[in-house]
Amino acid sequence: MLLPESWLREWVDTNLSIKEIANILTMIGLEVEHIGSVGPDFSKVVIGRICGIKDHPNADKLRICEVDVGEYQKLTIICGAPNVELNMFVACALVGAILPGNYKIKRAKIRGIESQGMLCSAAELGLEDNSEGIVELQNFGNSDLGTEYRKTFGFDEIVLTVKPTPNRGDCLSVLGVARDLCAASDEIDLVIPEKFISSKENLEYKVNKQSMKHVDKAICGKFSSRVISNVNTTVKTPEWIKRRLEIMGQRSISALVDISNYVMFSIGRPSHIFDLDKIKIDSPALLEVRWANENEKLKLLNGDEIKCTSDLAVIADEAGPLTLAGIMGGERSMVTEKTKNILVEAAFWWPGIIRGRVQKLRLNSEAAYRFERGVDPGSIDGNLEILCSLIVEICGGELGNIYQSDEYFDSNKEVIFRKKRCDMILGFDLSLERMKQIFTNLNMKAVAHQHKEELKVIPPPYRFDIEIEEDLIEEVARIEGFDSIPEHIPVGLLTPKIISSEKKRIDFLRDTLVHDDFNEVITFSFIEEDSAKKFMSPFILNESEVIKVVNPISSSMESMRTSLIPGLLKVLVDNVRNQQDRVRIFEIGRVFFKTVQDLNSQEVSGITQCHLFSGLIFGTSYPEQWSTQKRIVDYFDMKNILNNALREKFIVKTAPKNVNFFHPKKFTLITQLPEKKASKLKGNVAELDVFGAGNVGYFGELHPEITKSLNLSTSPILFEIQLGNLCQEEPAKLQKISKVPIVRRDMSFVLNSDIQIGELSLQISKLVKSSRLGRLLMDFSVCDVYKGADLPGGKQSITFKVIMQDKETTLKESEVESVVQFITKLIKDDFGGRLRV
Repeated sequence: MLLPESWLREWVDTNLSIKEIANILTMIGLEVEHIGSVGPDFSKVVIGRICGIKDHPNADKLRICEVDVGEYQKLTIICGAPNVELNMFVACALVGAILPGNYKIKRAKIRGIESQGMLCSAAELGLEDNSEGIVELQNFGNSDLGTEYRKTFGFDEIVLTVKPTPNRGDCLSVLGVARDLCAASDEIDLVIPEKFISSKENLEYKVNKQSMKHVDKAICGKFSSRVISNVNTTVKTPEWIKRRLEIMGQRSISALVDISNYVMFSIGRPSHIFDLDKIKIDSPALLEVRWANENEKLKLLNGDEIKCTSDLAVIADEAGPLTLAGIMGGERSMVTEKTKNILVEAAFWWPGIIRGRVQKLRLNSEAAYRFERGVDPGSIDGNLEILCSLIVEICGGELGNIYQSDEYFDSNKEVIFRKKRCDMILGFDLSLERMKQIFTNLNMKAVAHQHKEELKVIPPPYRFDIEIEEDLIEEVARIEGFDSIPEHIPVGLLTPKIISSEKKRIDFLRDTLVHDDFNEVITFSFIEEDSAKKFMSPFILNESEVIKVVNPISSSMESMRTSLIPGLLKVLVDNVRNQQDRVRIFEIGRVFFKTVQDLNSQEVSGITQCHLFSGLIFGTSYPEQWSTQKRIVDYFDMKNILNNALREKFIVKTAPKNVNFFHPKKFTLITQLPEKKASKLKGNVAELDVFGAGNVGYFGELHPEITKSLNLSTSPILFEIQLGNLCQEEPAKLQKISKVPIVRRDMSFVLNSDIQIGELSLQISKLVKSSRLGRLLMDFSVCDVYKGADLPGGKQSITFKVIMQDKETTLKESEVESVVQFITKLIKDDFGGRLRV
């Protein structure tokens, strides 16, 4: 949001500089991204008048202009612009002027005649992209000669670029920013300009109020409107309003629209003005605020015609919709220069009926931007008075009846605040009185609650972001200052890091597939609704369980995924389009649905998240090379891959029913074997085929029809496994770290050179550990091998490192000697070695 300094200072009384103000705003969460002037960067450009023109003697297209720049000074300037005229007021760059692009103006001879400056075009001043002639200034006199162009047109106005966070819709106005500034600093006082102080007496408020009965309370919390008769719509917008709107990026449209926009930027209240004579209804009290009927047509102010749907809110008369409520007005009731009587509307639209509709309709309006974040419902009447007052002041007219609905909002929400919790979260102690003062400065009511150090806080109606205790704690932090939070080195307890069995299994699966030449991918959790239904995992019961996204990014991302396979297929298609003829990819992620049988998954607010492991192979079985014949991957390639990955007791059996998106004859289920059967299988068995009580997953070839629809030359082989059934949590086994010292002995043996050292070390270690002395042996390994001339032929000396420890007590020398003698005897008897002295 752009915020001119002069406009802000109308609302605050302070001696602080603009940089100090910007720093305060940033520190309280209203980030100031930029401080700069309105206009482009140029200097020493003044207003001049051409008082003489003659042709250049040495150039057909150039003319010599005598330019009066005030203070009895006249300059000779060569100019080639086609629109040069006598007595024309111009923008004159003096010698020494610097124009945008660091272009410096110097005295220069042009075809033999000296030029003492330059007459500037709008493009040369950086005001336009292109311009054919020099700037022609209107409504200036001789008293203006020599005045600075920047100062005259307000280009020195300092503008702040403020970026409120999305939850601070109340700060999308000058008033909103000023309120927060005053709450944050004792050196800033809030000053409400006189024209924004609502006065019922000044507005002759004692007129008839009529109730509106056709307002849907689910759409509108309150609807207010007022008639103004005999308005002069041909009046020009005052320059001070027009200038401020230009700074805010709004073009001037008409006096009525400009006044409405000015009030919106000032106090944050969007409004709409109807041409009363175009509304087809006997009385404004009969206007309807309702949901649109399906396929109702409405032509908007921007010229677009839309077909309404039943989830759009409208203001309507007997002929149909007049406006999209809170978003944009309609062309049928727009004000024009012929408008005489108007109806001024100010309402509170529930943010939920605006949010998402703007993106759906691809519309963008300042009103919708504010309403979807929440606009003060408690100031409707006062804001309507202010707007009507300005309209009557500038455009004339007579104030008429007021038409209002009932109020359907509760502005007295209460939040309980505990000092103890605030201190714990922020990490520093602040007095309860100071906290209460902060809330009071923010226009919140803070009163004592049941306990001594608790407050009951009622935020103002415009603070939609204050809902829970943590929101109040955030307010304390930002107003007191985040720099007040002390820097403490965090103290944490050292606890053993236990890697869960699930993470171990996932890491193993990931490593196994990577070694099998797979690439891991991460796809979006949102997919098309058709894909969510078509590729629904067999773990999910029926189509009704697809979760639709309320405000999707696009129509292709309208549902939460029910399988990882659609995302993998999209990645496959993209790779094939990029001429990749061999693709192996997998993904580990969650799918989402509402109800499902027990799958050891995670429940979050009624939504079940199932953790799946999916992948596919496509194209040739091996990378292309001259020595290997090309072969397309098949069902058995995938079976072999899964055999390697599932290092558990699993079997493959024929599926009791087919899954729609798999080939009916090339589809298999993966099932975990019961314990009794699994115990009979030896080694690492991973035969696949599932479904039953121990369902794990399924794999097979993609259905030919889907393969054809994706324009794939062959069907990919896919699998999907439910990780919850694979990763049963095992109880962690922790061992106490022994405080008893270890004992090390190095033992050298002379052995035959043909003995396998690794096998010997392994066997000795097993034999010792299987004996009664095994509990004492921590490590037995080779630390040195020696072959030299001092050894007999065919012999070698091997030194073993022996680490011994008793977990409970210090080892006695006799116990150490027992282990040494036991090892010596084993090596002598089993391997023919002798201890080297």
